[in-house]
Amino acid sequence: MKELIFILLIVLIVAIGIPKGDVMPTNNEIVDIFKRRMPGLTPSEAQDIVDYLSQVDSAVSRFGGGNTLDIGTLNADFGNWGQFPYEGVFANLAEAQEISDATNEKIEFAQANYQYGSPFWTIAEPTKITIQSSGIYLLCATVTFEVNANNSREMRILINNATVVKSQGPGVGGTSTTKETCVTRGMGVGDVVELQVWQNSGVALDCSQNQLHVFRIR
Repeated sequence: MKELIFILLIVLIVAIGIPKGDVMPTNNEIVDIFKRRMPGLTPSEAQDIVDYLSQVDSAVSRFGGGNTLDIGTLNADFGNWGQFPYEGVFANLAEAQEISDATNEKIEFAQANYQYGSPFWTIAEPTKITIQSSGIYLLCATVTFEVNANNSREMRILINNATVVKSQGPGVGGTSTTKETCVTRGMGVGDVVELQVWQNSGVALDCSQNQLHVFRIR
């Protein structure tokens, strides 16, 4: 839940379009915005938002009027997107999915934890998130490969089977290898977003904590 709240909060800050020198909304004001947009928000989830505000306050105070607002390890392009995300989906797979050696495989999501607007994801097509209305979308993904230091790991966000962004690097020994990335793209009704992974460790590896966020931002 914290990852989702963090991403939505970043988009909200960017969408508000805070010019240099403007007054930052108060904690309560931002929580109220989230409650209006997300009626099912629990008190603990609202508190998660407040907990992130210190990071946002610090980032905005350092913002010098360039093109990037840095918050933690995630960069958000500064722009006038006009409104807070009003539809989208957060799909995840809590259990591990085994990924064969040297084989491109799409993540089969087990559920959509949060889905606003028309159904973007269904269990009948577990790899696919299908766009329901045209617009600009924020796409964020995370996967974690099990411990293995041999060779490479890759994660790709696909739109209509074409790679739009990927995260790659070597496997890590002694700890799991996590890949994560975000990108914005204009998409139309019927476009399909999927998450693909690849590894060449020499053996099959479990891939867990797989998440794909797709939210319309304009």
